[in-house]
This record gives sequence, structure tokens and C-alpha cells, in this order.
Amino acid sequence: MNKTQTAIAALFSLCIGTSAFADSCDPAKVGATNSMNVTIDGKETEIRQAMVALGTQNTEVAKQLISQMQDAINTIEKNRGRASSGAGDEAFLQCKKNQIPLQTAIDLGVVYATGGLAVLLPPKAWHIDAGDIASGNILGGNCSFVRNPLGHGC
Repeated sequence: MNKTQTAIAALFSLCIGTSAFADSCDPAKVGATNSMNVTIDGKETEIRQAMVALGTQNTEVAKQLISQMQDAINTIEKNRGRASSGAGDEAFLQCKKNQIPLQTAIDLGVVYATGGLAVLLPPKAWHIDAGDIASGNILGGNCSFVRNPLGHGC
């Protein structure tokens, strides 16, 4: 086999495990977002239960406290999206941070195996996600070249 055939065979074999977009940390993001929403729901339930308990008191102080608690619930709801997405983003970043050593080794291996061709292509064209490999998914995630060669929805 000549050098060209060897390079084509190597590139083809890399296609099989190539992920067009890294998505292995998405479950961590979704989990943290859901966890934050559960926490917020729990706190709101506690406040609502206190409001119900205060509702049996027919005093001016109880009415003021109920009003303040309702304002607190409104503020919590107004900021729910930022809190949830912030928790999800932080979990995603932590997941990626934990994958840096393995991802660096894989990226260098891809550059070496493609003879530098991977550097000239679009940034994610030959990306192999470390998280997919670590989880045993050698064909890549839903956006891998093998599973989605045109990258639709990725």
C-alpha cells in the first residue's frame, strides 16, 4: 500500500470514531439544571406551606409576612432560569475540565494520524470527544460523522 492509500485508510478509520460536536457532558448539564429546579421547587413549597400556616392567623403581621413571602416567590420565579442555566453551565464546564488531559491526547493523535490535515479542516470536522470514548461509545455521540454525516441538528 502506498502513502496515499495508507492516509485514506487512516482518515476513513478516524471517521468511524469521529464526533462532529462534543456532547458527552450534556447529561451533566441537564442533571444539574434539573437538580436546581427541584431545589427551587422544594424551597417554594416550604414558603407556600408557611404562607398557608400564617393564613390561619388573622393579624396584620401575618398579612404582611404573607405578602413578603409572595414577593419572595415572585423573585425566585423571576430568577429561576438564570439559576438553573448557571448550574447547568457550571456542571458542563466541570465535566469538560475533567476531560482536558484525555481530550488533548486524542486531539494530538488525530492531528498526527491525519498528517496535519485535521488542522486545515473546520474546527470540529475531525473532533473525537473524549467523553464518548471514555463511556465506551467508539462511534461517537448523536452528532458523530458516522451517525450523522451531514451534521443535521448538531
